[in-house]
Amino acid sequence: MSDSLDKIAGFTGLSRSDLLEIAAAAKANSVRLAGCKRHRFVGGKATLGAKYDCLECGGRADNGYVYGYIAGYEAAGGVADDIWPGYRDVRSPGA
Repeated sequence: MSDSLDKIAGFTGLSRSDLLEIAAAAKANSVRLAGCKRHRFVGGKATLGAKYDCLECGGRADNGYVYGYIAGYEAAGGVADDIWPGYRDVRSPGA
Protein backbone atom coordinates (compact mmCIF):
# COMPACT_ATOMS: atom_id res chain seq x y z
CA MET A 1 0.00 0.00 0.00
CA SER A 2 1.36 3.40 -0.99
CA ASP A 3 0.63 6.67 0.78
CA SER A 4 1.59 10.29 0.16
CA LEU A 5 4.82 9.85 2.12
CA ASP A 6 5.88 7.12 -0.28
CA LYS A 7 5.07 9.41 -3.19
CA ILE A 8 7.17 12.23 -1.70
CA ALA A 9 10.01 9.78 -1.06
CA GLY A 10 9.87 8.65 -4.68
CA PHE A 11 9.81 12.21 -5.96
CA THR A 12 12.63 13.53 -3.76
CA GLY A 13 14.83 10.47 -3.57
CA LEU A 14 14.77 10.64 0.23
CA SER A 15 13.88 7.53 2.16
CA ARG A 16 10.66 7.27 4.13
CA SER A 17 12.66 7.19 7.37
CA ASP A 18 14.57 10.35 6.33
CA LEU A 19 11.27 12.13 5.68
CA LEU A 20 9.90 11.04 9.05
CA GLU A 21 13.08 12.29 10.74
CA ILE A 22 12.80 15.67 8.98
CA ALA A 23 9.14 15.96 10.00
CA ALA A 24 9.95 15.13 13.63
CA ALA A 25 12.73 17.73 13.71
CA ALA A 26 10.43 20.37 12.20
CA LYS A 27 7.71 19.58 14.75
CA ALA A 28 10.19 19.78 17.66
CA ASN A 29 11.43 23.16 16.38
CA SER A 30 7.87 24.42 16.10
CA VAL A 31 7.14 23.33 19.69
CA ARG A 32 10.29 25.11 20.93
CA LEU A 33 9.39 28.34 19.12
CA ALA A 34 5.75 28.27 20.25
CA GLY A 35 6.70 27.64 23.87
CA CYS A 36 9.25 30.43 24.16
CA LYS A 37 8.22 33.26 26.51
CA ARG A 38 10.32 35.83 24.64
CA HIS A 39 12.64 35.16 21.74
CA ARG A 40 16.10 36.71 21.53
CA PHE A 41 18.07 36.61 18.30
CA VAL A 42 21.54 37.82 17.38
CA GLY A 43 22.93 38.09 13.92
CA GLY A 44 24.75 40.22 11.45
CA LYS A 45 23.15 41.82 8.46
CA ALA A 46 19.74 40.27 7.92
CA THR A 47 19.58 38.54 4.54
CA LEU A 48 16.83 36.82 2.61
CA GLY A 49 16.69 33.12 3.40
CA ALA A 50 18.86 33.39 6.52
CA LYS A 51 18.01 31.33 9.60
CA TYR A 52 18.47 32.53 13.16
CA ASP A 53 18.60 30.58 16.42
CA CYS A 54 16.71 31.87 19.44
CA LEU A 55 19.09 32.25 22.37
CA GLU A 56 16.26 31.45 24.80
CA CYS A 57 14.57 28.34 23.38
CA GLY A 58 17.03 27.09 20.78
CA GLY A 59 14.38 27.20 18.06
CA ARG A 60 15.48 28.10 14.53
CA ALA A 61 13.51 30.68 12.55
CA ASP A 62 13.81 32.28 9.12
CA ASN A 63 14.03 36.02 8.69
CA GLY A 64 10.32 36.33 7.89
CA TYR A 65 9.41 34.79 11.25
CA VAL A 66 11.93 37.00 13.07
CA TYR A 67 10.74 40.18 11.29
CA GLY A 68 7.12 39.34 12.09
CA TYR A 69 7.91 38.54 15.71
CA ILE A 70 9.78 41.82 16.16
CA ALA A 71 7.00 43.78 14.44
CA GLY A 72 4.44 42.25 16.81
CA TYR A 73 6.68 42.87 19.80
CA GLU A 74 7.01 46.54 18.82
CA ALA A 75 3.26 46.84 18.18
CA ALA A 76 2.70 45.62 21.74
CA GLY A 77 4.96 48.41 23.04
CA GLY A 78 8.27 46.53 23.13
CA VAL A 79 11.62 47.63 21.74
CA ALA A 80 13.23 45.70 18.87
CA ASP A 81 16.64 45.79 20.58
CA ASP A 82 15.20 43.63 23.39
CA ILE A 83 14.75 40.85 20.82
CA TRP A 84 17.72 41.53 18.52
CA PRO A 85 20.29 44.03 19.80
CA GLY A 86 21.07 46.51 17.02
CA TYR A 87 18.24 45.14 14.84
CA ARG A 88 17.54 48.47 13.13
CA ASP A 89 21.25 48.84 12.32
CA VAL A 90 21.61 45.45 10.58
CA ARG A 91 18.22 44.97 8.96
CA SER A 92 18.33 44.88 5.17
CA PRO A 93 17.08 48.05 3.46
CA GLY A 94 13.47 47.73 2.38
CA ALA A 95 12.88 44.64 4.53
